[in-house]
Amino acid sequence: MHIPLSREEDIEREVDLLEEIIRISGFNNFLSIEVNLKQLGTISKLEKLKRILKNHFINLGLNEILHYTINSNFSFNKVKLKNPIVTESSFFRNNLLYELINKYSFNKKQKNKNFEAFEIGRIYYITPLGDVRESEVISGIFGGTIYNSYWSEQKNLINWFEAKGFIEQIFNLLKIFPTWQKLNDKQINLFHPNRSAQLVLNRQNIGVFGQIHPFIAKTNSIMDEVYLFELNLDLLNSLWKPVQILPYVSYSFHPVSIIDLAFLKNNRVTFEEVKNNIYEIGAPLLESIELFDYYEGSIVPLGYQSLAFKLKFRSLKRTLTTQEINVIIKKIKNSLETKFDIIIRE
Repeated sequence: MHIPLSREEDIEREVDLLEEIIRISGFNNFLSIEVNLKQLGTISKLEKLKRILKNHFINLGLNEILHYTINSNFSFNKVKLKNPIVTESSFFRNNLLYELINKYSFNKKQKNKNFEAFEIGRIYYITPLGDVRESEVISGIFGGTIYNSYWSEQKNLINWFEAKGFIEQIFNLLKIFPTWQKLNDKQINLFHPNRSAQLVLNRQNIGVFGQIHPFIAKTNSIMDEVYLFELNLDLLNSLWKPVQILPYVSYSFHPVSIIDLAFLKNNRVTFEEVKNNIYEIGAPLLESIELFDYYEGSIVPLGYQSLAFKLKFRSLKRTLTTQEINVIIKKIKNSLETKFDIIIRE
């Protein structure tokens, strides 16, 4: 079989030859994929997981972004295209974090607002055994924002423990509780050696989280207090169990009664202990406890904190009277003074 002279310049690569074979054979001879009508209109478990994560990160203030799957960056375990159209599109990406760091750095150089974002996409990599693998992951970058952690403190950058809590919210949402283990040497190139961890559940590495490596931060003119994460969606999907039935709670048509409660708490007593005690006594009429004032300073005895709460009481069946609310409040005050080193403020 010889290439006609009129087509010699058209057929230069293997992909061109494949195109000609397809044309000669005919598209009608290729088998079509049958659609399962039973699955039409339904959302897969993986798609539900992605929607939950998207909504969660967007609600936390992160923006969703997208990058090309193919780029020109080379690394030791990247999958290379055999016949790239252009040299700028030679390799499949093996993580999403490099592009996120580049965009964070570019945004900072343009003097724009702080850049916090996440991306959902596929990555491709070569295993130590030489196999090519494909995974879907969600990655993100956040931090560098100055805000108040506590009312009594000045504005600070987010620290590692606060950033760790940011990630733990996701696992609490999914009811998945991995262990935090030290990263291996191959994973430390992007992450701080002492402020990073891999997330392991059932002996499976479901993701990584940590502060950006100081060298990477300096090279890209980024603050050190920036944090990265990448979670394997395929593994998360296999471990996550969606809630089939959502609990329904009736809404009360009766008014809420709000009572302010202020006291001085010893620092040795945890807020969790106090809150649980108040809920235990106030149940079932106590609907919520909201902290609205906190002070720790010169006018407060050493080793104590001044706290003030709004206690909201409501019944599903009737309007509560002032007398029965006062009875509950008196029991709460007596219990706090008896069980804990607490001074009630009148």
